[in-house]
Amino acid sequence: MNNTLKYWPIIIVAMATAIAWGSQQSDITNLKEVQIQQQLNINEFQNLSTRQARIDERTKAIKENQQRQEQLLQTILEKLQ
Repeated sequence: MNNTLKYWPIIIVAMATAIAWGSQQSDITNLKEVQIQQQLNINEFQNLSTRQARIDERTKAIKENQQRQEQLLQTILEKLQ
């Protein structure tokens, strides 16, 4: 009985170390998952930014075309008068 008691501190330390290591591994896994999700979010933001830039370019081209058409129409109306 006396021999068994002297090993309990070692057993407790070993168990605590194993629990801490397991917890650390869980934290590492969670961190990796968060990093993956962050990268996916960054990629999605970049895709949205690229799409927005294309939309802005199209909108600008449409407005310029509309202005040219209005000027052409104005010129035609002036010649008809």
